[in-house]
Amino acid sequence: MAVRFAYMYLAAGADSKVHRCEVPAPEGVELEVVAVPNYQAAEAMAHELAASGAKMIELCAGFGHEGACKVANAVGGSVPVGVVRFDGLPVLDYKSGDTVFGK
Repeated sequence: MAVRFAYMYLAAGADSKVHRCEVPAPEGVELEVVAVPNYQAAEAMAHELAASGAKMIELCAGFGHEGACKVANAVGGSVPVGVVRFDGLPVLDYKSGDTVFGK
């Protein structure tokens, strides 16, 4: 049985029903990549990914500390949530998602 992982990234205008794919990975691993337009959509998508069997969710660097916390809270500890961290994501005009999406 394969272990399923998910990677979620922020992209303005993203539609997670359209902007998602499964990435070929070594046998025994499944990787799903999903774009979301904002933190609210990320929370809903994280809940969906966890409910559908993802064993881990990794977030792109655009998620600031607050965004990562929102996603972690959305899954209620059911799966670990990791974050690629650096500030100033190019697709967010070199700002953190915390700045773009507010509190």
